[in-house]
Amino acid sequence: MTRSKDSIYANPLDGIEAFKFDAKVATFFPDMIQRSLPGYQAIIAAIGLLAGRFARSNSICHHLDCSLGAAALSMLRLNAPNCRIIAVDHSAAMISRFHERLQKDAPNANVEIRCVDIRDQKRSTLKNILIPETFKTHLNRLLKAGFNSADVWLQYFNFASILALK
Repeated sequence: MTRSKDSIYANPLDGIEAFKFDAKVATFFPDMIQRSLPGYQAIIAAIGLLAGRFARSNSICHHLDCSLGAAALSMLRLNAPNCRIIAVDHSAAMISRFHERLQKDAPNANVEIRCVDIRDQKRSTLKNILIPETFKTHLNRLLKAGFNSADVWLQYFNFASILALK
């Protein structure tokens, strides 16, 4: 995927609108995430390795808040037969771009892309999109959802990645 240079906030704005993951952000997301999260490519590669380590035949791997699907695409390297990946994001623009990318890079992949707000709540400003919650809250939510275990496998400042197993 070609990476367009993000310049959305390069010039002063008359007013500040609520941040949203729209088509403009979807276009520049690869550049935004690379600049916002040091080691992003290593994280994506590690997610693929973890999926390969834990997935078994007929496993279902979920990529929640998938954006443009980088981790889901990394999981495609699984060696387990008949695995399915379900990628979920609340942004129609992100899902659309991910679908285009999937059709181009892996048209026969067993990936189901869903546009769903997994939190099922209205979001109107950035602070309501990125709601700060404790690790304990996230881990308990995953356990209540039926996972046998859930742990933080990576944390880099305010970014964390959680591995949950059934």
